[in-house]
Amino acid sequence: MDSNFWFYTLSAIPQTVASLIALSATFVVFKLNTIDSNINTDIYHIKIFLNVLNNNFEPYIRRKNIKEILQPLKKEIEKLDSKKKFLGLEEIVFNNLTSACRYIISGERVTWYPLSEQNLYKFVKYKYDSLLDGDLSKQKILDSLKKVLILSAISVTSCLFLLLNSQIFISKNYSTTFIIYFLSIFSILSIIYTIYSIFKISRTDGISALIDEKRE
Repeated sequence: MDSNFWFYTLSAIPQTVASLIALSATFVVFKLNTIDSNINTDIYHIKIFLNVLNNNFEPYIRRKNIKEILQPLKKEIEKLDSKKKFLGLEEIVFNNLTSACRYIISGERVTWYPLSEQNLYKFVKYKYDSLLDGDLSKQKILDSLKKVLILSAISVTSCLFLLLNSQIFISKNYSTTFIIYFLSIFSILSIIYTIYSIFKISRTDGISALIDEKRE
């Protein structure tokens, strides 16, 4: 095999992979910022719910761990009964919950009026699902990014190793053609997986991650 082709191919693969990784990393950072913003908003709203339902905001005000926020809300949701008057709550608590929901809904795109018992229950449950989905979406994105980085690291490291030891492989008449083709195919598969991951990440929105998690 021509040594120029050997050097050109092994130099081109890392450059292509690195460019794609830089592009995907930029996209992932943008997506994660959006998800984090939604998560922070949901945490703020859920703390309001916990304050109303428990009449005790202090235990939750400094909590940032999502599970520490979701677990107490789940327990409160299990106490609610959408078929009962005031959701089975005291009237004053129900009125406070209604006021809290009206305050939150004022900044929401979805219209939940009228604020009946059923709609209040759905809205509280919606906020729980929204935060849970945000957490699942973030984990899925990070897992996909980790796999992409591992595959890309293997491709780039292999190319650099072969470049540094090119004289040995060429002088000893190793099957350089096979090595190049194998590495090229592996790199192409890595690029395809990266593109697929970007497409999958772009569709990670709404309650998609939550639905996928339940199916699994």
